Amino acid sequence: MIVGFQGVAGAFSQEAARALGASATRGYPSFAALCAAVERGALPYAVLPVENSVVGVIAAAREALARARLAPVAERLHRIEQALIGAPGAAVSDVRRVLSHPVALAQCSLFLGRLGVRAEPYYDTAAAVRRVAAAGEMTHAAIGPLPAAELYGAAVLARAVQDVAANYTRFWLVARTRG
Repeated sequence: MIVGFQGVAGAFSQEAARALGASATRGYPSFAALCAAVERGALPYAVLPVENSVVGVIAAAREALARARLAPVAERLHRIEQALIGAPGAAVSDVRRVLSHPVALAQCSLFLGRLGVRAEPYYDTAAAVRRVAAAGEMTHAAIGPLPAAELYGAAVLARAVQDVAANYTRFWLVARTRG
């Protein structure tokens, strides 16, 4: 089963797709592009985060679903552990700027406030990790999934940086509706 997700390899949505039985996954740059791919038949399924236990409804995903002719066929409640990830050799004390998806930044707002860093929205957690790893800038870090750090050769600077330990996201596996 091929399942699309918003983001790049290493994203939480890719993890959820695999947990829902995906044999292969394909990343898309936005929820709208992902939903459009399923609607036109280029992809049989998509997985979208629709609600988080800390920040509530994932508005961008819900809006894309509302505009598409897609329906949920399965659901997964997926534990989210955020990490602070930087360039190899960086230390937490070096970090001045943190990139991540706006929902991830919200999940870690207390941690980021204690660090006294500038938080900057980015379109995807794993893509933020990839960008930070590629740039190699010691003062830049990302909030994202641990597997993305390994995948992109980045350093894990701190684990479990989300403000609430019981941080879960509800994902829907969606398919095209008939008619």
